[in-house]
Amino acid sequence: MSFAPLIARFASAAMDISDGFFGDLEKMARASRVSFEVDGRRLPFSASVREAFKIKNTMRLALTGGDDHEFIFTVPEEKVSAFRAAAGGHKVEISDIGLAVAGEGTVAVRHLAGLDLSTGRASYSHF
Repeated sequence: MSFAPLIARFASAAMDISDGFFGDLEKMARASRVSFEVDGRRLPFSASVREAFKIKNTMRLALTGGDDHEFIFTVPEEKVSAFRAAAGGHKVEISDIGLAVAGEGTVAVRHLAGLDLSTGRASYSHF
């Protein structure tokens, strides 16, 4: 069974992050009229990528660079248990990285020392 029907069944919002995680999450926040609080410790970076964060701007590149071809989606709190139970039979890694909160169109990434996303591009721009 494909994983896509589960996203359609449980998610309140979803999109691919191929233009860059941070910028695409900002787009989702604006479109959904919420803000997101992301726990950087929960982002699914490999040990090698985390080691590379010691090199200047590598962390920024990992969060704003494109071509990940992964999906980000939100599941309402009351549906999370049912979603996890339904997703259990799939060989798909799911990372719970944060929360949607009251606000409008912002993303806060916590617990990633040295991260500054206040300037520069947040994602790839096609135009």
